[in-house]
Amino acid sequence: MSYKKMKIEVENLLINHENPRFDPVIDQQKALEVMLAKMKSKIKNLASDIADKGLNPTKSLCVFKSNQGKYVVLEGNRRLVAIKLIKKPNIVKHDSNLLKFFKELNRTGQSVPEALNCIVFENKADANHWIKLEHTGENKGVGQVPWNAKQTARYQSQIKQSNRPYIQVIELMEKHNISLKQGQATNIERLVITTYVKKKIGLDFQNKELIFKKNRQVVLSNLRKIAKAINKSGFNVGEIYNANKRKKWIDEILIDEQKPKTIITKRGGKTIKTTQQRTVLIPQYFTISISQNKVNLIYNELRTLNIDKYRNAVAVLFRVFLELSVDHFIKSKPSIKTELESQRHPPSLSKKIKFVSEYMEKKRTLTTNELQPIRMAISNEHNIFSTHTFNSYVHNLEHIPTSADLKVSWDNQEKFIKKLWE
Repeated sequence: MSYKKMKIEVENLLINHENPRFDPVIDQQKALEVMLAKMKSKIKNLASDIADKGLNPTKSLCVFKSNQGKYVVLEGNRRLVAIKLIKKPNIVKHDSNLLKFFKELNRTGQSVPEALNCIVFENKADANHWIKLEHTGENKGVGQVPWNAKQTARYQSQIKQSNRPYIQVIELMEKHNISLKQGQATNIERLVITTYVKKKIGLDFQNKELIFKKNRQVVLSNLRKIAKAINKSGFNVGEIYNANKRKKWIDEILIDEQKPKTIITKRGGKTIKTTQQRTVLIPQYFTISISQNKVNLIYNELRTLNIDKYRNAVAVLFRVFLELSVDHFIKSKPSIKTELESQRHPPSLSKKIKFVSEYMEKKRTLTTNELQPIRMAISNEHNIFSTHTFNSYVHNLEHIPTSADLKVSWDNQEKFIKKLWE
């Protein structure tokens, strides 16, 4: 294969009329217009980078000499188009915004060289081998071997001299065979720096360490759905460009994580609300951050234990979880704590809930209507979600809870419990 290295003036470099990126065209202007029509955003991004940083010194254009004495670019047509447009923006036709964009680069960007480094082949056939290796994948290791998502993330971490937390998410995905297409690691970063998205997925970072806020399998399932969505050919980074778009996008992707529809039934003359297709006490859409280790463990168990198989265990744990959550809240509010300590006898769960609900109403943490279900739990011992019923789950040999009653009880106390941990 015969070739030589030389600098060639930009004016003497021609866009390839037979560029594999588009059907053959007849002249330079048409070739430029087709390139812009096919790859406008990519060419703009490349031009911005060239205007800011200059040309990539590790890459030369591959060219061959035409019959007219000029040189046709076989490899590097996007670079050539970007440079030509920066140098002479007026060659842009019929697109005022694009013309304005390149005029601004011409005015503010660094000077683009008049001549470019090129590898000149005597004929196109000599260049084919190298162009094939550049554009047709690994070719069993002979061609370019791209970095995977984890390797890309690791490199980005190295050049920024920081252990970016999202790399742990990439590693978690890789460990569980959740694959990402080349270049999608940055989209995972965009997603997991957003508080709403992290909460939706069920993960967070404490001291830059990845922690799970939902059951591990739920988190992995969510990450698989995300990977599938961003790996699709039609995915556009614009869909997650800002926090509001990411919120909308993740709600659509993790639709199964959204709150299920409510079934309204009647029992004893009262309207009862429960949720469909739930095999656990605490629904997956419900997430809270619990700093106390034991309570957090109970919370996670109640999110995973099958309520139909283990209803007695769930009932007892639910009772414990509620009281420990109330105790946590009281401990953080000195006024309630002092008042309860002044009582003659140790306060029961119902009394503690009474004091807490009154405090929440006074502070407008919850409205009177929102507090009504929990107040019913302490005022009517025959109610299915009363504290008396809770105590019976633990102490009464004859009282066996049903999974439906437990779920109804949770649904009615959900808002109250959430506020206990906010």
